[in-house]
Amino acid sequence: MIQQTPQLNSFNFVVITVNEKGEQINTSHKVAQYYTEDLGNGVTLNLVAIPGGQFMMGAPKGEKYSKASQRPQHCVTIQPFFMGQFPVTQAQWKAIALGPKVDRDLTNF
Repeated sequence: MIQQTPQLNSFNFVVITVNEKGEQINTSHKVAQYYTEDLGNGVTLNLVAIPGGQFMMGAPKGEKYSKASQRPQHCVTIQPFFMGQFPVTQAQWKAIALGPKVDRDLTNF
């Protein structure tokens, strides 16, 4: 099955950074891209583009209050993907659940 690239729209949002006391220390304006998936019967789902990238996961040795289960610290690479803009509603869940059964072997990840 060939999937078409969806038509992306954009929206603006504000990111507020706070310090450890919860005090606002920075505000920045950002733009995100999304598309709307039609699930049928008037039910839609907004999916936001999440860019891929890399980040360090885990705690470095010697970090105060860290646990052994948080090590070793390592680089993680994430491929770009789409994620729901809002929590899934009952109507959205029902629309997906009533669709055709997905036959996928989950051990191949």
